[in-house]
Amino acid sequence: MDRQKMINDLAIKKHTATHDKYQKAIEYLKMHGKSINFNSVSQISGLSKTTLYNNIDIRKQIESYRDDGQSTAANAKGKVALSEANSKAIIESLKRKVVALQEENKELKRQLEVAYSDYYNSR
Repeated sequence: MDRQKMINDLAIKKHTATHDKYQKAIEYLKMHGKSINFNSVSQISGLSKTTLYNNIDIRKQIESYRDDGQSTAANAKGKVALSEANSKAIIESLKRKVVALQEENKELKRQLEVAYSDYYNSR
């Protein structure tokens, strides 16, 4: 009896893990505006296409995304709105990053000059 409970618990964990992987793959594909189909979900989630086709709930959901065209059209609109809203903040962040990298580059060049001078003076 105890062994049967362990087997059932493992099956439930496996089922939950499969659904978690599948949901994360769908979210990733939506967020990046990629098409949602069995192949793309399989590649992102690491689940086999056979598993996706054999699980009726997952199969119906992927087919609905694929058939409705939700996989790209809806995401493209959301992505444009998101980029417009945050473009100014992203630009400022990138400018700060460029300045920091330029400063780091200057410091590394200075360190390289010191290292070369030490190397040539020690010869």
